[in-house]
Amino acid sequence: MSAALKTHPALTPQQLIEQMISGSETHICQPLGWMYDEEVQSAQLLSQKSETFFSHPATAILWPKEISSRNEQSSLLLNRNFCSSDEKNGLLDEMKTIVNGISRSSTLVDEVIAVTDEFVTNALYNAPYVDPVTFVNQRINRLTTKVKLDHGKQARLFAAQDGKRLLIGVEDPYGSLDVKSYLNRIHKCYSSVKDSINFGEGGAGIGSYIIFNTGSSLYYGVKPGEKTLLVCVVPIKVSRRQREDLPKHLHWIK
Repeated sequence: MSAALKTHPALTPQQLIEQMISGSETHICQPLGWMYDEEVQSAQLLSQKSETFFSHPATAILWPKEISSRNEQSSLLLNRNFCSSDEKNGLLDEMKTIVNGISRSSTLVDEVIAVTDEFVTNALYNAPYVDPVTFVNQRINRLTTKVKLDHGKQARLFAAQDGKRLLIGVEDPYGSLDVKSYLNRIHKCYSSVKDSINFGEGGAGIGSYIIFNTGSSLYYGVKPGEKTLLVCVVPIKVSRRQREDLPKHLHWIK
């Protein structure tokens, strides 16, 4: 069903992505994945009220039963607007402080910072420079070029946690993400990570793989020309190996 497809046995990451791209489902939840029941609740809410993902993403994902009563802003550990590459290091430092307060695992901290780095970089270097017709990136060098979003535009980085899951999200004001291309990029990385690494200018390269591989679930939605929202949910109290081995959940909010 399109609301929340239940899969058994578990799908590999490659199979999950293939099914999402080729099938009609917008939410695929795996029974052996992390906090399956909660993921299904979120899928059911978002399949009926997709706008809540764009207005109250943390609540819709972590506390779907409280969507009408919980204060989204007060539930966030981090909620920062940004518009310049000069702000990135400060955002990463703030996220590191937050994660250190949640977990003693240096591995978890490193992985969350890697996800955050990629989220911020994508919002600054990819989203503003994608041609809306061809979805081709103009290849801005993310390693050496300083950038600032168009006048008056801001992206947003946010985070929340429910004791078992840490949510990291980014919102950009362009709505230029080609979802199928993004998923295909992740799929390619799982097939051959080394061949997919792009340390040069432009392109998400291995970054999209890092985001997907770190989390237990990935949520993404696009309002073309207006907004893209990506959210990665990371289990807090499990080892890195366990996180990597968990069957993943995938949610496409339309």
